[in-house]
Amino acid sequence: MPTKLITKYSTTLGSAPTSSDLDVGELAVNVVDRKLYTKNNLDNVIQLSEDSSYLNVKDYGATGDGVTDDTTAIKACTDAAISADTGVFIPKGEYKVTGIILNYSKNTSGGKSIKIVGEGRGLSVIKPVGAVDYLFRAYGDTTSYGASSHPSGLLFKGFTVSGDYSTVQNVFDLAMLSYFTFEDVNTFQCKGLNLRMRECWEGDLSGLKVVRGGDADVYAISLDFYFSDRKADSACNNINFGKDFQCEASAWSAMYWGRNTRKCMMQGKIHPLLSTTYTVPALVLDGATNCTVIGSNISWKNVKSVRITNASGYIPSENIITGSTISGGVEIEGACRRNSIVYNTGGISKEQNAYIATAGQTVFAYTFLSATSSNLLVLQNGEELVLDTDYTLTGVGNANGGNVTLTTGATVSDDITISPVEDEFVTLAGGSDNIVFGNNPSGAGVEVTYASGSNFLPTIFHGKDTVATFNSNDLFARVQFTDNSGTSRVGTKEGKLFLEADPLGVTADSKVSLRVDGVEKAKVDGNGLEAADGKFTASLTRGTSGWYTGSGTPEGSVTAVVGSIYTRTDGVANETFYVKESGTGNTGWAAK
Repeated sequence: MPTKLITKYSTTLGSAPTSSDLDVGELAVNVVDRKLYTKNNLDNVIQLSEDSSYLNVKDYGATGDGVTDDTTAIKACTDAAISADTGVFIPKGEYKVTGIILNYSKNTSGGKSIKIVGEGRGLSVIKPVGAVDYLFRAYGDTTSYGASSHPSGLLFKGFTVSGDYSTVQNVFDLAMLSYFTFEDVNTFQCKGLNLRMRECWEGDLSGLKVVRGGDADVYAISLDFYFSDRKADSACNNINFGKDFQCEASAWSAMYWGRNTRKCMMQGKIHPLLSTTYTVPALVLDGATNCTVIGSNISWKNVKSVRITNASGYIPSENIITGSTISGGVEIEGACRRNSIVYNTGGISKEQNAYIATAGQTVFAYTFLSATSSNLLVLQNGEELVLDTDYTLTGVGNANGGNVTLTTGATVSDDITISPVEDEFVTLAGGSDNIVFGNNPSGAGVEVTYASGSNFLPTIFHGKDTVATFNSNDLFARVQFTDNSGTSRVGTKEGKLFLEADPLGVTADSKVSLRVDGVEKAKVDGNGLEAADGKFTASLTRGTSGWYTGSGTPEGSVTAVVGSIYTRTDGVANETFYVKESGTGNTGWAAK
């Protein structure tokens, strides 16, 4: 029969025709909201997308009623979109799903630019039910590394994935992609990996909000390798977490930037679910390089907010954290190099572990980094316990903490509290050439503690009382000043001060040492000021006159200018005191 164009004369906004109003293929338009409808061969009335290049999931049988299982229908739509190299439209509604709804692989489908678009975050809602091993999977060519291009142009826009946090529900799994975008997308209460990216490049995740994601031992967002045997190659590159990005984790770290993740930028917000006690940082840079955290807001509880580490066997380097508000501070541990933590602000973490002991209990775990044993305080019912007398430690220097073993076991209901002796904004526990300065933490504590390694000028600022204190646990510490004429240093060794010029060569036999070209010229100790060679000279406008001491006569042995004086230490009568009366060399001395 010929196709008719039926114009509804109902003026109710949003009114759609029923199945009985239309034959298959007929069209209907609402004159108020100007929406266009038709009926397909499954007897379903569907709204035609404004952009005919997008396939509508309702055309493939999805209901969006929150009750019907729409997994098969949505998967059929995304499969068709992959085949046609087009987009998928998800109208407003709640779509119950129980399994994967996008499964794209370049290896089987070729290079495609898949787009999944809804009517808006909170309007088009996907509701996973039960355990799901990723709802959206998009892979580039994973048959070999470096021989093929990454598919580009993928878009996720305008929808929410809302779980119930009862079973593991992983959401996005992306590998070997480039130039992909998240815009106005929210994952909510999805227990598991909300986003896994492996060897993805040039992605913009500024429009992603992950709320209450992750699980015990599971990051909410993870960046890492796909080809794990290609250790020299990069993982994720140039991923942008812009100022509108947000990640809240429920039971573990929010984000993991893994092995050789490079040139990623974080400008958004990370914070925990407030009711949870955390034992790991919010953001972990494990082997990441050349990454930047700038203008971010990172808050956490119980432990440092950011950790830079080489736990995966990759050395993190050239990372910069600056201009951010970091409530818990930063820790750098292991073989890290050339990382900069500068000009940040925030509170200092109040990390501790507290226990109600059982009868005779001896071992208590602590879950924060303690750089040395002196950084740890153990209290039993409010009384400080003494190291080597009351307790011993294991795991000192480990980023995840260690154990405290009591010499005499705690009795039932004893309060055992383990905490740092001195809270610091940055814990610098190893590495080389790392820079920490200019951070401005609030509350008690210091800017940085420096445990070991050869790092640049760790500084402690105490406000108006002290300009700067340079802190080191090495054998000696020094500050070097260089201008266009040379170099000089101020340094310490074993608590003693040295003022010197190049080359550096320290001794520990004086309180204050004055050195030139590595040679000690004078020292100040308990006996006063002493010239190392027995000579005390003063530089005048013309020549040098001074007060010299020594054994024997100066005549013929001590060179000086007229006006110098000399005293003999061997005390000869009438020849103990001399004055240089004439000549320019070592003669002209007269006894007085």
